[in-house]
Amino acid sequence: MKLKLSEVLFIVICIAAAAVSVAAVYIMRDGRPESDFSVSFAEEPEGYDVSVINAASIEDFMSVKGIGEVKASNIVSYRTALGGFTRVSQLLDVNGISEQLYNNIIDHFYNSPAPAVTTATAEITVPATSAPPETTPPETEPPKTEAPPDKTEPKKTESPKTSIETKAQTAETEPVERVRRSVNINEASAEEIADALLIDIEIAREITDLRDKIHYYSTVQEITLCDSISADMYSELKYYILLE
Repeated sequence: MKLKLSEVLFIVICIAAAAVSVAAVYIMRDGRPESDFSVSFAEEPEGYDVSVINAASIEDFMSVKGIGEVKASNIVSYRTALGGFTRVSQLLDVNGISEQLYNNIIDHFYNSPAPAVTTATAEITVPATSAPPETTPPETEPPKTEAPPDKTEPKKTESPKTSIETKAQTAETEPVERVRRSVNINEASAEEIADALLIDIEIAREITDLRDKIHYYSTVQEITLCDSISADMYSELKYYILLE
């Protein structure tokens, strides 16, 4: 069966168009997995200075609706690992930050009536107006009378020892807020790991026992081999774990 010249040209054009479409999709995705593709094409808010996000503290992020201490710490840890955000939409790459929380951050830091991150303002002084000259004649100064001797008992001064004891008791009663810290799980003891990561001592001992069995960790993800460490716990701890 012979094909006409016009039919052959039509088939060639269709094949070429399909090849161009496939190449365009590959170039746009740049070889990245599907999960990264959706994040890379998140809408970047125009005219928003990313330095506002880079200057925000954990407390600033915790003031956003829906963000607690864990998510705020994740943002700051990821920002530190990047050396600072270059785009506001990189917040979507942070573990636990959904599109709704991302929109809440944008509204809080850029669309709030007052700025979220406070800046120093110049102090303006208003010169005081001079008082009008006094017109009333000066009163004659009454004769000074000698004050009677003070018979009141002198105030008892607090001894230094009593002051130190009082301050020590006050310090014991005030609660101390604990925050996760980075720790080298290849060198630290179970007690040090539990104190730094704010986990139970039994979980910390399970980490050190596994370390002895596998002759030290080569990747952070290997701690998920511990039975007590779930995927959610790993996602919270991985930013604070060091291997060397």
